[in-house]
Amino acid sequence: MPPTGFFPGNRKKPEFTCQPRLQPYLTKDVDHGTPSLLLMTTLHQWHTARLTVWTEDNQVVARLQINSSDSSVPLSLEGVQPRVEPYRLLCSLEVFPQGPRVDWHTSLVYLPEPANGSVSQLDAKTGGLLVRGVSDYPPKPIFPLGFYTDFGGYIAQNLTKLRELKQQG
Repeated sequence: MPPTGFFPGNRKKPEFTCQPRLQPYLTKDVDHGTPSLLLMTTLHQWHTARLTVWTEDNQVVARLQINSSDSSVPLSLEGVQPRVEPYRLLCSLEVFPQGPRVDWHTSLVYLPEPANGSVSQLDAKTGGLLVRGVSDYPPKPIFPLGFYTDFGGYIAQNLTKLRELKQQG
């Protein structure tokens, strides 16, 4: 029996999720870098798969072969217009040689650049917050500090802890 990872009569679907790395994306993010999708999948190392990602109006924003080591793939927003409403994305994974197709639905927030102020973004890869002014790029990590994030006075007693946390990423 060839090593396909599937036993005869057992067509178990791989687990699969995909989500945009940043929420929201803005036009400056598209101009200065490559937006990406984070993938989590249970593909075995000898499997490859075809990943296709569509917007709700059937525009393909990603189509490529992936394997078990891929955790991030580029996302092309070239023909996609920024708007206030989130785009619904369909991520479709087809496993080769004889595997099933697995679909995952997610949202993509792609906003126009604001005229003034600052922008906060959530980085799904690190779980951190990024911030930048309208004229700044790239965004920088920020450690939110306020009433609910004071950690019982831990940071207030020694502000050098913030520098330590920043160095640790």
